[in-house]
Amino acid sequence: MAVSSPTTASPPYPRATVHVSRAEADHWLDEKLTARATGVQKQIHEAAAAALEPYRASGRLDAFDFLDAVPGVCALDQQGHTAGHSGYLFTGGAEPVLFWGDTVHSHTVQLPCPHVSIAIDSDEGRAVKARARVLDDVAGRGWWVAASHLPFPGLGHLRPNGEGYRWVPVRFKPLDRSY
Repeated sequence: MAVSSPTTASPPYPRATVHVSRAEADHWLDEKLTARATGVQKQIHEAAAAALEPYRASGRLDAFDFLDAVPGVCALDQQGHTAGHSGYLFTGGAEPVLFWGDTVHSHTVQLPCPHVSIAIDSDEGRAVKARARVLDDVAGRGWWVAASHLPFPGLGHLRPNGEGYRWVPVRFKPLDRSY
């Protein structure tokens, strides 16, 4: 995989600050860990380091231990998929919304069978435990979920279904394009 030189790249969003857990940043920016990685893990390390480097170099990488700088936003530890995988729970409105990142990679497999891991998880055992905890919290507390790897529009709820869960997407009304 060809990775552009992180030292010469400029941030795609030059005024943005990337907020990421310290464990996540330390993991992806650890050159020794990247050098020891193999296969798909090496590709992921190189891509992540290349994406973060321009923000680090410009002073716009905020590695946090606890995200508490933004009122109504709480970072949730979901370590396993990656070393510092975090979800972001927005609680400012009447109904909390969890942006959970890569907690689920294949909704057709991992919602009904949350114990199934995937090779791109940094720590498959921890990823399974984190997924189980997050899915239980989301379904039990009635939180909204916003995430990739879920059916369009990627916003909805989870409902218990046997040993796993069922995805219930928000009702979507297409825009009126008759103008």
